[in-house]
Amino acid sequence: MSRMLQALLVLALLLAGLQWGIPRWVGQQVARQLAQVDGGVTPTVEVTAIPFWTLASGRFQDLYINARQLTLAGVAVQGVTMNWADGQVSMAGLLHHQLDIKRPGHVSLQVALSGTSLSHVLAQGHTLASPSVTIRPSGITVSGRILVGGVYFPLTATGNLFVSPNQEQLIFRATQIDGIHLPVLTEMQLVNLANLKLPLPLAIDQVTETSSNTIVIKAGSP
Repeated sequence: MSRMLQALLVLALLLAGLQWGIPRWVGQQVARQLAQVDGGVTPTVEVTAIPFWTLASGRFQDLYINARQLTLAGVAVQGVTMNWADGQVSMAGLLHHQLDIKRPGHVSLQVALSGTSLSHVLAQGHTLASPSVTIRPSGITVSGRILVGGVYFPLTATGNLFVSPNQEQLIFRATQIDGIHLPVLTEMQLVNLANLKLPLPLAIDQVTETSSNTIVIKAGSP
């Protein structure tokens, strides 16, 4: 084998190694950064960038994130998966621990929340005192105490979840209310994407109740 062919073979092997290693290393760095803001849970992060040197400009074909049992904005989340395709971020910003998005691309997000997590969200909204949320495939039950005329009354409401017309809010709409026979709110906001201050615009596409006291929210680029 000529020296030229040997050199080309070594170069090809080196490039192949870098193509495998550089995106993997970047994914590990991203995972470590995310672990600092999600309660210490290190997620699985996979980065696809071909050729690998496009990462120097912050571009990538696909960024996949998978995390379980984490805390976001003070709320326990059972699971998050995200695919971010054809995006670009500022590498200079990342070096300063800032996410500056140059190319939004397309994002697909899936979040699993338990009834306990939604109870915590309701408690933050001050709509009910001591709220409790139970999730079943047949519907949602919300209970707690509501303040009416300076007096707390017990309230139990059964209903379903709906996505608002602008696809930014997840709404609980009561179909049956027990406990008091006074005018009360028949709708309660559980999730508002505008309040999360996300770095990318997202719209809620679908919400599904499961049999394990959990809802799955699917969102994506509008």
